[in-house]
Amino acid sequence: MPLGRTLISLPAGMMAMPFWSFVLFTAGGSLVWNSFLVGLGYWMETNIGRIDELIAPVVTAIFVAILAWYLWRVLTWKPRPGTRLQR
Repeated sequence: MPLGRTLISLPAGMMAMPFWSFVLFTAGGSLVWNSFLVGLGYWMETNIGRIDELIAPVVTAIFVAILAWYLWRVLTWKPRPGTRLQR
C-alpha cells in the first residue's frame, strides 16, 4: 500500500487539486483504511485458532500441489530436439 499512497498524489497534482481538499480526502481515506485494518486485526486476534484451522489445510494442499508439479516436471523432462547440453 505505500506505493499506492505515494502515487495517488501524482494525479491529484496534475489535476491541480487544491491542497486542503487533498489533505481532507487523504485523511478521510486513511481513517477508513486504518479503521478497517485495526478491526481486521482485532477480529483475527480473537479468532486465530479458527483461522489456523481453515488456512493450514489450504496451505498444505498448495504446497503438495506445487511439489507434485515440480516432481512431475523433473521426471518427464526431455531436452528439445536439436539442442545440445553443454558440459
